[in-house]
Amino acid sequence: YEAPAYWTIRCLRSCVWCGNYIIGTYWLLSRDPATGHWELSNMPELVLVLVRVSIFTTLLDYAYEMSVGGGWSFVFSFGSLAMFVATPLFFLAVSALSEAVNGGKDEDGGLAGAADLRPRFFLVQYGWVRFLELYRDNTVLLRRAGVTSVEVVTVSLAIGMVCIILTVAGSVHSFEAPTEDESFQRFEHFVWFAVTTLTTVGYGDFAPSLTVSRTACMAGMVLAISWVPLQVTRLQHALAQQPVHAGRMPERGEPFVLLCGRVSRLQVRAFFRQVARHRISWPARFVVLSVAPLEDLEIHRLPREIQARAYFEQADILASKNLGTPAHRLNLRTATAVFVFNREKGPRALHGGLASEDQSTGAGGVLMGAEVQAMRPLALGAHNPSVADNLQAGEADRQTAMRVLTLLNFVRPANIAVQLQSLHHAPMLRTHGVQHMVCFAEIKMRL
Repeated sequence: YEAPAYWTIRCLRSCVWCGNYIIGTYWLLSRDPATGHWELSNMPELVLVLVRVSIFTTLLDYAYEMSVGGGWSFVFSFGSLAMFVATPLFFLAVSALSEAVNGGKDEDGGLAGAADLRPRFFLVQYGWVRFLELYRDNTVLLRRAGVTSVEVVTVSLAIGMVCIILTVAGSVHSFEAPTEDESFQRFEHFVWFAVTTLTTVGYGDFAPSLTVSRTACMAGMVLAISWVPLQVTRLQHALAQQPVHAGRMPERGEPFVLLCGRVSRLQVRAFFRQVARHRISWPARFVVLSVAPLEDLEIHRLPREIQARAYFEQADILASKNLGTPAHRLNLRTATAVFVFNREKGPRALHGGLASEDQSTGAGGVLMGAEVQAMRPLALGAHNPSVADNLQAGEADRQTAMRVLTLLNFVRPANIAVQLQSLHHAPMLRTHGVQHMVCFAEIKMRL
């Protein structure tokens, strides 16, 4: 359900279904004078087959999404509404209601009257509601694909405008076409009418005469006037804000290596440089949750191979209360290794780095198992700490310890490695089973 591949297939299905409706309107040239229904004898059978397949898969997706996407909370959501109105259940409900109200008399261009159970009738009468599902599927896909918020809002705005125009055009076409002078007969004629109406140009070459058509036009105009400015405002906010995530998030259940805390640019570059150099057999995915802004990490300077495998987000374990729960997209329980960094500013590498394992604290090093020799923490350069520096280092250690305690709810202690400024919180972390710790103060003292 969370995988981008699933939503990609759904978007392709929605595009084919909407295209099938647009192509099917080319055979809608005349209506039955007695009932007002379309004459569909010339419509190819392939169009009907595609409709049946699309309806069947839509019903399966609806049941699947209701079971895994929130239960009753999904039933009363926009996604549920968009999928429901695109199924025969909506058509039967409207037909039954119109028959009860009008007593079986067709007085409103085919909306009222006895229920016409022909599958082709559903294709032409309510096929335009599929554009709502197309907009919803594409929006969800963009959010799952890990693109930036600016790209999500921009593409959603473009797709939303197209879907509004096609929905209004399809609804008016299904009830009004063909006109007496046959100037508005095909679907593209009503697309022209929808564009001129929603943009408030209004050439006056056509005006809907039925109540249901006028209602659809009013709904489209209100939606365009209210929704489009809202999306433009969101786009302005997204452009003004700094990016908070980059890359594609691991799919639910996919293992990954997590880097979190006060991750600096130099630490990120040194980490991935060591990973590439020693070819450590880790999962293919990496997640970096940095307290600092992403622009400070200079992600664009990392190798393309790393950028393709890593997901970056400006976030903090302490501030993100939903991390690791089903309410959040990132499942911490699938993290195979976690590195908690503790430097807001980038550390300076020592001459030659740390060469032997006995220079680290406790059970040696920042990595676990056989990877200890492959990666060493970078220590701070020599300086004279002031009282303010000591207070800042103590607060950083306290926050780091709290991050580790939070992660222990989801990750085994043996899979967590921690960087500390001093040994003050080390005994407490050892009591919780955390053994992979590096203390900058002790390393500097030994060197």
